Amino acid sequence: MSADTGAASQPLFGRLTVDHRTVVTRLAVTPAQVAEMGLATAPPKKTDRRSFAGETTTQAEAIPPDVLSQIVRDAITSRQCPDVRADMLDIEAVERAGLIEWAANDG
Repeated sequence: MSADTGAASQPLFGRLTVDHRTVVTRLAVTPAQVAEMGLATAPPKKTDRRSFAGETTTQAEAIPPDVLSQIVRDAITSRQCPDVRADMLDIEAVERAGLIEWAANDG
């Protein structure tokens, strides 16, 4: 999937309240993914006013769930600072262990 902040994403961005630390990235199915995965295509709806190149559309849901999940996970992690991510995962592990212990002792 490619990152796109084109015209089709503008209505969503207009409704979001963001601060200086938030970056919104729109992912889209690429022509290469359509070809590689043999994804179904359809002509755009006549009521669709979004701007895009090409004569067909493909739903992201056409991508197998495990593949789509990995694409989204990769898109998220590639935009995170690796050191901060590692620190947060360490903190999460400690908190999870504490919660498991707390639950095992009937809270």
